Amino acid sequence: MTHNFYALRYFLCEVFNFLNTIGQLYLLDLFFEGEFRHYGVAVLTFPKEKQYHHRIDPMTRLFPKVTKCTMHTFGSAGSMQIHDALCVLSLNVMNEKVFFFIWFWLIFLMILGFLALFYRIIVFSQPRIRVYLLRASMRTLAHAKANTIVRVLTFGDCFLLHRLAQNVSPIIYRELIDELAISLSTKHFKELV
Repeated sequence: MTHNFYALRYFLCEVFNFLNTIGQLYLLDLFFEGEFRHYGVAVLTFPKEKQYHHRIDPMTRLFPKVTKCTMHTFGSAGSMQIHDALCVLSLNVMNEKVFFFIWFWLIFLMILGFLALFYRIIVFSQPRIRVYLLRASMRTLAHAKANTIVRVLTFGDCFLLHRLAQNVSPIIYRELIDELAISLSTKHFKELV
């Protein structure tokens, strides 16, 4: 019995995680009218010296701290009066730092998601890597036994064995792998496969 479908669904979840991160970056960039895509880099490369006072701070450009407000009040005679004032947007002081962190977090998740997809594709397509992973999960496993297991089992079965190694006691896992290697190397089992 192979577990390829289980492994492919797991891989599909990793693909969706990666696409979700890209989608979040895209939607935030859309929300901030194209300014969020380069927000972290722009903040890091913005010079803080006074000689560059003609440039606008990217944090201030995206999250202004002061703006013009129009207030409508009623006078003593009941007529509406319009007053212009400067309003301080104190929440934007926090927003610029929160979104600066979110930008780096999303970039980190995007890179990590890409590396996870690359790793999973390599593991699924290369049997030698599966041998290495099987031996890494159980250091006392002989190379010949690991080759036998990987040669007979599919990538989904090896994926399940790797998941078991992460969630089962090492003693039980060692016994399972030893029994599996013995049963896979017997002539009777090879005829069934």
